[in-house]
Amino acid sequence: MKPVGRILATAVCAVAAMVTLGACQNDDTPIPVGSPTPTATGSVAASGPESGKVPPQAPADVHASTTADGLYIEVSAPESTTVHPGTPVRFDVVVQNSTSGDFTGVGVVVSLGHCGCNPGPMKTMPAGSMQLEAADGSWQPAPYVTQGGGTDFLGRTLVPAFSLSAGQSVTYHLKLEVDPAPNLVAGSTRFEATRTDPSAHAPTPVSSTPTASIELNIRP
Repeated sequence: MKPVGRILATAVCAVAAMVTLGACQNDDTPIPVGSPTPTATGSVAASGPESGKVPPQAPADVHASTTADGLYIEVSAPESTTVHPGTPVRFDVVVQNSTSGDFTGVGVVVSLGHCGCNPGPMKTMPAGSMQLEAADGSWQPAPYVTQGGGTDFLGRTLVPAFSLSAGQSVTYHLKLEVDPAPNLVAGSTRFEATRTDPSAHAPTPVSSTPTASIELNIRP
C-alpha cells in the first residue's frame, strides 16, 4: 500500500566506517546524519524526480515497495537490473514515514539474496562491494551484505539507526559491483531493503512485510 503524501525533497544520508557523512537537502544545505529531509504535504511518489530534473530512463518493472508498520520502503534500479561483474550498477532506496507519528531507532538493511550465479551448493552471492553516495557527491564504502543460511545479515544496517518524523523521508543512492570470478555462471538474485529493529537482542525484522525486493540478473 503506497503512502498518501508526495516526496518533493530527497535527502542523501551516508555513514561508513571511519568516515562521517552528512546528508543534504535539495538546496544542498547539509543536515545531520539520521535527520532526513521533511517532505511537503501532498500526494506521494517515493521515486519521483527532483523538480527541474529529467528522470533517467529505467527498464520496466524495476521498482518495488512495501509498508512496514507505517514506514514506506521502496527500492529501484534507475539504470539496469542486469549486473556484469566488474561494472558498478546504481540502485536507490527510499524510506518514508507515512504516518502522523514519529519513528525512532529505524534500521534499514540492504542485502543480496542467494544467487543462481554461484555454482556451489550454498548459492551465496559472490564477493563484491557496495558504495553509498555522500553529501558532496563522492562515493564511500558501505556494507556489502549477502544472505547465507541464517538471519545474522539483519544485524548489518546500511547506516546507524535513525529517526523519521511524520512526513519525513530519506533516499540512499547506492552502487553495487560484483567481483569477477572464473566460476560464475548466469543466474538471478534479489536486491532487498529490510526494515529492522537494531535495538533488539537478535537481528529482528519489523512487521510481517518488512522487505522491498527486486530481481537482479547476474551475467558474467
